[in-house]
Amino acid sequence: MELELIDGKDDDPNDYEAYLEERGYTGLEPNLKEDIIAVLSFLCREDLVRKGLQKFAGEYFQFNTSGKKTMRRFFDDWGGKNGFNATGASEVPKGYTTSTAFQYPHHTPILFGALSPDLFLNVLLKNGYLSSDPGAGVGHGKWAHSVQIYLLEEARKDGTLNLKSPSVCDFVKTISQVPPVFESLPLWEVLFDSFEDSVYTCPNNITATLNRALDSSGAALQLASKFVAYKEKVSKMSKGAETYTNQKYLSRLSESSYITSGKYGIMWLKPKDSAVEKKQVPEAKGNGVTNTGNSLGNL
Repeated sequence: MELELIDGKDDDPNDYEAYLEERGYTGLEPNLKEDIIAVLSFLCREDLVRKGLQKFAGEYFQFNTSGKKTMRRFFDDWGGKNGFNATGASEVPKGYTTSTAFQYPHHTPILFGALSPDLFLNVLLKNGYLSSDPGAGVGHGKWAHSVQIYLLEEARKDGTLNLKSPSVCDFVKTISQVPPVFESLPLWEVLFDSFEDSVYTCPNNITATLNRALDSSGAALQLASKFVAYKEKVSKMSKGAETYTNQKYLSRLSESSYITSGKYGIMWLKPKDSAVEKKQVPEAKGNGVTNTGNSLGNL
């Protein structure tokens, strides 16, 4: 069973309860089940998602009016105001190496390598962290999951999304601790990291939408230019996202707070807003977006 993308004008044809049952989730607590279905329903609504993305573009644009700031700085600021980033500070699981005198930072971490379920569920999500995932590749996008969460929390605050959970941060923490029926399919993957072709439970669909201008506003055009510039930059590198992650982040591991197994891990860098690149980036054909590379902080 696959989910269908809808525009809100017609009845919703998706049977979310059957969709969950097909993935083994038959005995969920009633309030949690209701919240999960509400989230699935929202991420199948193209009109609601696009409206939320337009708001995101506008807020990131405004965030940069006082100076060029990175996307990570934006999510540090937004996350701190909305209950995210080290709100629980659970113990670090055994078997991992940490930076000296490690304490959970209160800003947005960077993921590298393929995280173990223990590190992903019991550290990242359980502590309510947003994240940047540069190693996931340009199709997935390094900010897709943080954007998904932004959309849901902003919709919850304006009354579009009704949840029993006090916040989306609380909801994410809760689903992280629900034992998956199938080891490879935790609720996070069902809701936020699926391979659905058309709906926004798939991070690739979030990123693909942001690679094109959402409308003709300056905010939408400039945000799309940043996403396209990042995609083009990484795509030109040998080994793509792996090289980008090594050069931009792992080369600075010693100056970060981190938890690592050696092959994968989570690192926290205090964000530095980079100097604006003056070099013009060639226009991306076919999407109506010109990559000036000099309007907003680095992605």
